[in-house]
Amino acid sequence: MKKLISIGAYSLAYDLLKKSTSKESSIIKSLLAEHIVYSLVISLEVSDDITSIDDALVNGFNWIAPQDLIYLFGGVGEFRKLYLKYAENQISQDVLDSILDEVKPSAYDYRKFLKA
Repeated sequence: MKKLISIGAYSLAYDLLKKSTSKESSIIKSLLAEHIVYSLVISLEVSDDITSIDDALVNGFNWIAPQDLIYLFGGVGEFRKLYLKYAENQISQDVLDSILDEVKPSAYDYRKFLKA
């Protein structure tokens, strides 16, 4: 992943992570899946829309927007599979579907947050 990110092949780097079966990759996938969904849930609890979390994490913490991570994992459908397989603390399927139905690419350029 590090080499792919360093040459700007971001999608390939995340494809590599998705396909990996190592223990380390499972930990990363679990952590990212839970972070993304938790962020989106909190965004809806404290604001009027799902994009508010992008603004908070990008501008407040200089982190990649959660919605961009979903697209790096291959979009909503691919992310749903990843979440259901790797997240240990899962929310209900109905809540997950309602949240993921609102996901769209963020207004930020995710590339500046991916460093090798």
